[in-house]
Amino acid sequence: MAMAGAQHVFTAVCLKSLLSADSSLFSLIDIVEHIGFVHANGDRDEKDDQLVVHMEILSTWTRADFATPGTCLSRLDVVAPNQEILRKWEHPIDLSQLMWERVRYVIDVLPLREFGRHEVRVYQRDTEDQGWGVAVAVYPILMRMHEPAMAPS
Repeated sequence: MAMAGAQHVFTAVCLKSLLSADSSLFSLIDIVEHIGFVHANGDRDEKDDQLVVHMEILSTWTRADFATPGTCLSRLDVVAPNQEILRKWEHPIDLSQLMWERVRYVIDVLPLREFGRHEVRVYQRDTEDQGWGVAVAVYPILMRMHEPAMAPS
């Protein structure tokens, strides 16, 4: 089945987002570029850790031509520095009735095996038989460990 006419607008990572019931507008609260962690005892074994991290990812899409309905398939990956995909979602974007669509992804627990540059990657494909190709957006997030004495207050 062929799809066409959808365009990725932006993707942002934040600690919280709010949707106004009156206006249907989203508010992004505390947009994130890096996340720091502190271990109480200073020791850490990075293997198989599950960190409690609440993050929300908001991805916005629109019609490529406002006058023409459009659809596509989207995929969002959270990728570790070693290129391991930590989280992956696929979502159909249907702009047949509306001109904009927002998709919110929520992460409460993230498997963290290493610190460093993690990425949120957004992919789009316009036909079901097409591959995912190159990401339409890449959002870097630095994950790092703070020493207990150096932890921000």
